[in-house]
Amino acid sequence: MLLSATDWNRLQDLRSVFLEGKQTSKDYWEDQRLLEIYDLTFGQRIAWKWNAILDELRDRGWKPSSPQTVDWGCGTAVASRAFVERWPQEQIKVWDRSPMAQNFAIKKLGADRASALIAGENFVGTVLLSHILGELKDDVLRRLLGSLAQADTIIWVEPGTKVMGQRLVEIREGLRSHFHLLAPCPHQERCGLLQQGHENDWCHHFAPPPTFIFHDRHWSEFNRRMKIDLRALPLSYLVLEKKGDSLGLPSLPCRLIGRPRFEKALVHWQECSETGVAERRLLKKESPPLFKKMAKDLPFGLAYDSVESLKNSVPAPTLD
Repeated sequence: MLLSATDWNRLQDLRSVFLEGKQTSKDYWEDQRLLEIYDLTFGQRIAWKWNAILDELRDRGWKPSSPQTVDWGCGTAVASRAFVERWPQEQIKVWDRSPMAQNFAIKKLGADRASALIAGENFVGTVLLSHILGELKDDVLRRLLGSLAQADTIIWVEPGTKVMGQRLVEIREGLRSHFHLLAPCPHQERCGLLQQGHENDWCHHFAPPPTFIFHDRHWSEFNRRMKIDLRALPLSYLVLEKKGDSLGLPSLPCRLIGRPRFEKALVHWQECSETGVAERRLLKKESPPLFKKMAKDLPFGLAYDSVESLKNSVPAPTLD
């Protein structure tokens, strides 16, 4: 679908609403066309974040324990569409404060398996929450967290900003007594970012965008008009499973937070583990292959046993 100048202007206005992050009950979905062009642009960028998270869960052997899914604050159903691509569900309930968005989501998912979540209906199965925190008033958030206690699994994705990353840590702490933490946390203890000295740090990661967008006219125009770096997809997220239902996925002793930071012959990064959040460093001369990999080819949410194991996991280049 080609976007007109009017479409681009409307997207810029919508982005301004998102950036303001005001907690309001006002519905910004004005008509069907706005939902369509959002879904083709900002919605796709959110979908790529979900793809990275869901692919990691699938690769670790996770699967939903229930055939039911709830997409709360569904928008255009970006989250649930990504989810059912990997795990087809028998029943999908969607809810959005905008009836227009809710109907759009049902149409995208298929009315044969998707329907609206009725007010007061229990959350069951897997609950998906995507980019909602900036719009929730405190009383709404409290009610939401109370309802989430009934879910089997919670997958919650937010923008990777400092404010959202720190708020998700607070939510993590409120839920961890009832849920097993699957990701991104490599442990079940109190978050290390709450320790003294980490007041300016936050839990965030970067999803990889699909490579085709760097040669696509549509995305070149998006980049030019929105002034958004197509290479950067920062996100903060939580995956929690009710205690007793957890599949006991392989543990992740250490997890990289954010991105590595490079100096001339040195790379350093933040590492999360059961002992807390710590700074790690690697001199280029210690492992040139790993130094190069950390600069260009890191997998999403890099997890590892130790820095030494990281060195050993990258083969040295062969000489012809």
